[in-house]
Amino acid sequence: MQECIDACIDARSACRSTMDYCMRQGGAMMDAALMRMLLDCSDTCGMCADMIMRESGSMKDMCRMCADMCTRCADMCAKMPDDRQMAACAEACRRSAAACRQLAAA
Repeated sequence: MQECIDACIDARSACRSTMDYCMRQGGAMMDAALMRMLLDCSDTCGMCADMIMRESGSMKDMCRMCADMCTRCADMCAKMPDDRQMAACAEACRRSAAACRQLAAA
């Protein structure tokens, strides 16, 4: 469980720092759909980590939802593979998705 909690917290942090990065870059990086996705993923990861920590009866359902959200966010960030920040966010989201899927299947 701790691995999944850590991965969710890392993805939440990556999404938040990527939102800040996008705001500083401006222009195309301020795409509304991208900003919403980063915010949604950040919030979902935080909620998932909280539910796992308290061993909620719904944590496996939340893990499945978080895995889906992280995968979609990673796919969106991966559309900019030459941008180091976006690539790092995509990787953090993919790690979180994998950890969430593993916990949901346990």
